[in-house]
Amino acid sequence: MKVSRWQSRNIGWRRRDWLGAAALGAGTVGMGACALPPAALLYVSSYHQGYGTSDAIEAGIRETLADRPVTLETVYLDGKRQPDALPHAATRALERIRELKPRVILVSDDDAMIHLVVPHLRQGPTPVLFCGVNWTASPYEVPTQHVSGMIEVLPVEDTIRTVLGARPDCKELFILSEDSSSERKSRTFLDPIYWRNGLSTTYGLVPDFDHWKKAFRWANMHADLIFFITNGAIRDWNHEEALAHFRQYARVPVFTCDEHMMKYAMVGRVKVAREQGEWVARQALRVLEGVVPGEIPLARNQQSRLLTNPELAALIQFPLPSPDAA
Repeated sequence: MKVSRWQSRNIGWRRRDWLGAAALGAGTVGMGACALPPAALLYVSSYHQGYGTSDAIEAGIRETLADRPVTLETVYLDGKRQPDALPHAATRALERIRELKPRVILVSDDDAMIHLVVPHLRQGPTPVLFCGVNWTASPYEVPTQHVSGMIEVLPVEDTIRTVLGARPDCKELFILSEDSSSERKSRTFLDPIYWRNGLSTTYGLVPDFDHWKKAFRWANMHADLIFFITNGAIRDWNHEEALAHFRQYARVPVFTCDEHMMKYAMVGRVKVAREQGEWVARQALRVLEGVVPGEIPLARNQQSRLLTNPELAALIQFPLPSPDAA
């Protein structure tokens, strides 16, 4: 099927949003002055529109660029819903890059790094700025002269200590999440955090909603607390049925570190995903002014917020700390 300029069945091409003024500046050609065109930027999201964390990152990018003389187009690789199609999605994204010839490419999360940046963009010539890469970028052999970005680190230890402050007798932790490459990668960095806080671990990385329901019920019978990381790649997810299942079987504290997951958790110190979008957008503006990515040090996200869900906490009479002010 021929892919139109603005839309593809497999990748969510979005019509370009014109952000800010129509010109970078003025120059003189011969006897007349002409305006330079806005600088084209391309943002490649590993996931899909509607996934909470990705939406927050994109919102941060767009709001930071809103009054600047640039255009921004977004490509969605849809890696959580269609992981088997990622190689094809990355190929389509690369074709769009060749057509658009953006001045800077922004990417988020590991799938875009694995399938697009490493095999096609790491050696330039187009500058690339990334965010949402979990814990480390070392497997991708970046930064380089052409690539730099922000590492995503979750405030897991702070959240665990908050939970243990209320339930110090907890020893058995069940880690419940999607079965995805990013979650398998995270184990290397998360296990030491669990262990140094005196927790033994059992993992439930599930492919679909039926397996999630079974894992959630089992965990509430056998574990002392549950870390529900994310559900973006859990197939056939049903929000209302998940809440009903939660209310029926919840027996132990459930925590998370992702704001969009707080509807399924009792407490969490969560990352502020918008921070990452704002950071890559600011760095893109620096690149447009002449800074090369190799001059931009790797950064780590710094912002977090303590959130609570009193309705779910009441199911087990879990004492909640005061949440941070919004």
